[in-house]
Formats: sequence, structure tokens, C-alpha cells
Amino acid sequence: MKEEEKEEQEHTNEEEDIAELLKKITPFVEVVAPRFIEYQKIKAPQILLDLSINFIIMVLILGLVSYLAFYKIIDGSAATGLIGAVIGYVFGGLYQRKP
Repeated sequence: MKEEEKEEQEHTNEEEDIAELLKKITPFVEVVAPRFIEYQKIKAPQILLDLSINFIIMVLILGLVSYLAFYKIIDGSAATGLIGAVIGYVFGGLYQRKP
């Protein structure tokens, strides 16, 4: 019984600590949050354009690799490697920060 009471007391203490931390952070969040939202609204068209270009390039390369593999110009393992490389490169670079 004592172990359960001790665990419940620790859980209550953790909740109180989190509540205090949230009270301290709230003013900062209220100041910073509108700026983040404004930045996202400004950058949304550019991000959408970048994503669209990446998608078009990826579809073109995947289509070409599929065409080459279908007509046996390249073998299946090469096609699989190219497709994996293209998908990894495109999806890996979607959220890179530009200086």
C-alpha cells in the first residue's frame, strides 16, 4: 500500500511541477506564437512551390526509371536502387533550412 501511495504522491508532485512550468512559460508563448504564425503565413506559398517542384521532379524520374526497367534497358536491381535514391533524396531534402 505504501508503494502505491508513494507513487501517487510522486505523480501529484510531477503534475504540480508541470503546472508551475506552464505558468512561467505562458507569457513567452503568448508573445512568440503570433510571430511564428505570421512567418508561416508568409512562407506558405514558397514552401508549397518547393514541394510541388520536388513532387514533379520525383514523378518524372520515377516514370523514366520505370520505363527503362520495363523495356529492360536497365535491370531490376538498378531500377530499385535508383528509385530508392530518388525518394531518399527528395524526401530527405524537403525540410532543409536554407541559409
